Amino acid sequence: MPRPLLGVFLLVLSLAQFLPAPGARAAQGTEPVCIVTDLSGKAQTQGEKGIVEVALLSEFPSSARTRLEPGARMVVLYLKSGEQFALQGPALIRFGGTAPSALNGAEPTPLRPLRGKDGTPPRIRVEQVTQAAIVARSGSARPITALVLSNTVTLELRPVFRWREPEPGLHYALVLEDNEGATLFSRSTAGDAIELPAALVLVPGAAYRWTISARAGAGAAYLSVHRFSLADAATRLAAENYRPPDDATLAERVAYAAWLDGAGLRDEANAQWVAIERSGGPVAPLRGTRAAGR
Repeated sequence: MPRPLLGVFLLVLSLAQFLPAPGARAAQGTEPVCIVTDLSGKAQTQGEKGIVEVALLSEFPSSARTRLEPGARMVVLYLKSGEQFALQGPALIRFGGTAPSALNGAEPTPLRPLRGKDGTPPRIRVEQVTQAAIVARSGSARPITALVLSNTVTLELRPVFRWREPEPGLHYALVLEDNEGATLFSRSTAGDAIELPAALVLVPGAAYRWTISARAGAGAAYLSVHRFSLADAATRLAAENYRPPDDATLAERVAYAAWLDGAGLRDEANAQWVAIERSGGPVAPLRGTRAAGR
């Protein structure tokens, strides 16, 4: 065989191992059946623009395939059932509708299912997983970055407002308003946090906004408006239902953090991501990535 044709043949052969089985739906545009909740080492899959690296929270539709390099380990969570499987490289894995299987290499190992106390799996919406807070700006004033309670739902009944000081030596004014614009609380401080008084009771399910402002000696103004809401009773029950046990695996903790983030509980999710990273786990992604095509 001429050398140019041989090169094309080998390229086609290397790509073919990732293609779905005959008669299967194309990977693009299909709903994911599972997500990656733990990954060490390298794994690849076929995307719209060629072979791509698999990452934490990558999604796989039914019939997608992934190749794990020697020494790589991956845990996947099936979204509808809560079933978990450990994959070990080297292996070529095909993801079925309810479980993965090995085309070559070691067969996937079933792990304990991930389900809440009521027996249902958590509903994880990877496309909504983010770690960035939104800073609202006003006019020409410079922003003050909120460390919590910005574009989030919170489980805290008496939340503590925290922000990052843009420069040292500032005095800050905080104003808390309800969704109708009525002022509920205001206070000044030279620090970077303010706690609500015990007498002020916030309403579960209600939305609020808080304004933090300061003015520097040279006349520079700082101002930001941040919004949050208190979790309603149903969200609180769901968060407690899916809270991992003390002996939870890293993959189960990642899944819970992703569920929190998808439910809008971004501060609680961030606390989980930080704890996971400090324990030697993977760093939280800025956004979930669909392995096959997104």
